[in-house]
Amino acid sequence: MTDQVERERRFHNQRFSQQAHDRAALTGYYSINAHLEQAYNTKVLAHCAGADLLEIGCGTGEVALFWESLGARVTAIDISDEGIARAQQTAAERGGRVRFLRMDAADLGELPPASFDVVTGISILHHLELERAFRSLARVLRPSGRAFFIEPLGHNPVINLFRRLTPALRSADEHPLRLPELKAARHYFADVQSSHFHLLTLLAVPFRRTPWFSRLLGFLHRSDQALFRAVPWVRRWSWIVILELGSPRDLAG
Repeated sequence: MTDQVERERRFHNQRFSQQAHDRAALTGYYSINAHLEQAYNTKVLAHCAGADLLEIGCGTGEVALFWESLGARVTAIDISDEGIARAQQTAAERGGRVRFLRMDAADLGELPPASFDVVTGISILHHLELERAFRSLARVLRPSGRAFFIEPLGHNPVINLFRRLTPALRSADEHPLRLPELKAARHYFADVQSSHFHLLTLLAVPFRRTPWFSRLLGFLHRSDQALFRAVPWVRRWSWIVILELGSPRDLAG
């Protein structure tokens, strides 16, 4: 276990041992995620039924159990002992059959090669050593498989200022992804796609308790998507990206 992995394990053990969620202060920002979550779920659900699915960074297991309820055979991993213990308890209470394992998501050597049709993860890649993670993911994904991740980007100066002002909300090693890191995925996957979210939609956060929040959010979301299509370089200032990976390269050959 590397020093980075051990730091992440300790950080997330402490987080999952708490009764209250330590990111409650961010609820307002997460309130704008409806279109992001819909897009992500649609992508995964198109490949989910009857699939062997691996979730990395599963935390306490709720999302893994959701994928299982939709017909996937799910293996879910996390570096946190506390997270996996809570996930196993929740699965037992709900009668779930998800296989939960404590494992470093950047080193999937315990899993057989080409064993998964789908790999998913939410806010996990930016905690990992990316080169190791991409190589491991390419090894366990089947040739026709797809991997889907929701990840923060690290180019927007306003969001980066907020991150610097709230260091306790993050582990020491996590780093929002930058566009060169997304491009590096092409060394391991022949098919790399990204969908960007949240630039203008951030303006909706102060109005989340108003009766017209949904309409405002919908308008700003459509404006974001039009802007990203018309001026592609603006995508770097978005807050979040859905990263889709396919056609893993056989680097051993």
